[in-house]
Amino acid sequence: HRDLTEHRLSKHHGLGNDFLVHRIGANDDVSAPEWADRARAWCDRRTGVGADGLLLLERKRDDRLGI
Repeated sequence: HRDLTEHRLSKHHGLGNDFLVHRIGANDDVSAPEWADRARAWCDRRTGVGADGLLLLERKRDDRLGI
């Protein structure tokens, strides 16, 4: 499993929930199985950063953002 230091994450929380946010690039394949593995590892509160979930943020061509 790749080291967390290779990725830039931010953590956001409110109303009792917290989420990690990762901005993905145009070449990232978010359907690849390793994203599920990363989400589980990063969100683990004992061994990872700890969060309720991982949101992948993508900038669209018209400058809108997609999750």
